[in-house]
Amino acid sequence: MRFPWAKGAVTAAVALIFLAALADFATAAGGGKIGVKELMIDDGVSGGKIDVEIKVYCEPGRSVFQVWNKGKRWPKTAMVGVYEVPDNTTVSMRRIRLAIGQKMTFKVRNAGNGGKAVALWVDPSWTDRPFGYDAKLSCG
Repeated sequence: MRFPWAKGAVTAAVALIFLAALADFATAAGGGKIGVKELMIDDGVSGGKIDVEIKVYCEPGRSVFQVWNKGKRWPKTAMVGVYEVPDNTTVSMRRIRLAIGQKMTFKVRNAGNGGKAVALWVDPSWTDRPFGYDAKLSCG
């Protein structure tokens, strides 16, 4: 099985380990390691199910979060925020509504954050969801 986010062939077993693991990725600055997390949010009522893939990786001097909508068009907007860990200071916040197959990317400069980890949280407006990190990354 091949995955577009991987370089070369990756066995299904290795890919499933990435997908099933909690998205708590500790990577050296510019390390180039990639972590992927599947996120399913289902409100059970309005049909506003979210099926996204969150890819995280380090670039030189930056932490990168890429959110890819693998499901239907979102029925309303969602707030997507990037926070410093562990104090939950907001680094960036965007209101978005993703179409089928659409991707959005957050690039966070590591300079000035004191080497803290950063995390991403998706908060759909059409359902209540408790705050919690959907993906966390430390690029040093």
